[in-house]
Amino acid sequence: MKNYIKLFGIIALAAALSFSFTSCKEPEEEAPTEYTVWTFSIAYKASDYKDKDGTEGLKENTFYKGPLTDSEFSQYQSLNEYKRSWTKNSILNWFTDRGFPNSQAGTETDWLISQNHAILYLKIGSDVYFIVK
Repeated sequence: MKNYIKLFGIIALAAALSFSFTSCKEPEEEAPTEYTVWTFSIAYKASDYKDKDGTEGLKENTFYKGPLTDSEFSQYQSLNEYKRSWTKNSILNWFTDRGFPNSQAGTETDWLISQNHAILYLKIGSDVYFIVK
């Protein structure tokens, strides 16, 4: 009988140890959230851009942003060659690659991903760069 108790104790100890080792596994990291964005650039033409007061043109290295209505957003959905599935870090890199300081790039990235549909564009030299979500 004592041998059975010892055997049961050994089996119980082995089971407890195996459960504790399996629960020590590293948790699997979640894949980062991906956002659908459209990115493209076009040649700058001042007459294509007018401020609300009617002034033509864009200022150099100045960005413009705003939310898009569903109707406005639908114009971009068909541009499949510009469609990307990007993580927050990829969007952040888009901003920093265009000269945004890291803090501002982070702020604009957070703003863009918080919007249902939005556009941000800026003029650099003879091109206008767009990112649409």
